[in-house]
Amino acid sequence: MFMLTTSENERSRESQRLQMLAAQRVVGALVTPSGGGTPSTEQEAGVPLVLIDYESPEHPCSVVVDHVDGGRQAARHLIGLGHTDLAFVGGLPDLRQFEQRIAGIREEMAAAGLDPTALRVLRSEGIGVASGEHSADELLASGPTAQGSSAATTCSRSACTDGSRGPGSGFPKTLRWSATTTSTSRPTGSSR
Repeated sequence: MFMLTTSENERSRESQRLQMLAAQRVVGALVTPSGGGTPSTEQEAGVPLVLIDYESPEHPCSVVVDHVDGGRQAARHLIGLGHTDLAFVGGLPDLRQFEQRIAGIREEMAAAGLDPTALRVLRSEGIGVASGEHSADELLASGPTAQGSSAATTCSRSACTDGSRGPGSGFPKTLRWSATTTSTSRPTGSSR
């Protein structure tokens, strides 16, 4: 059986969900740790953990995503389509993944002869649809609409493009998106 749960990026909810899974006597848990802190240890969680996108000596079993390369790939794709005015739509400034994606985008912009400081970075206080809508409003209000954009999450992109914002939302049909989740991953630590 496969169980899926979310902490909504809240540390206390993450701990509660792990306790619930331990009470259900699950064999193990794949965890994308909430931002802004150190994830629970296996002893605290009461269940074997494989961390996704987090690496430390205290957590030897993890899979790590190369977000810098993902940012480079997204920017390379957009620049390859001829776009030079790029934006990054993301939330939660304390999530290192977003900072790494931005770094990759800026690296690729510089490699293409573009000014990396011209990248528009839009942040909000979350990673869900409401936060994406906030970022969409911010992108529209920030001046001429970017030609290409990279969204940090599917929810951010959907909120910007799903049409729920109503007719005349301001997003041109020519705006091109590139996902940054195409990053390469590599296993770390030991397997169980």
